[in-house]
Amino acid sequence: MQLTGQDSLTRLIGKCENMKQYDVVRIIKDDPNNELTKGQVGTILEVYEDNNYEVEISDKDG
Repeated sequence: MQLTGQDSLTRLIGKCENMKQYDVVRIIKDDPNNELTKGQVGTILEVYEDNNYEVEISDKDG
């Protein structure tokens, strides 16, 4: 899953200043449009210069 822009990521995980590659994040708000639920954990795989992030999200089943 790719989250576009810092605003999208902030909405789902809260404060995201100084985020870097391989940081672990936790979803704090359900987002049914992207099939994300509160409590899921993700890893930032890529941080792009234009404030976009590629985040791999998993749940209790992997």
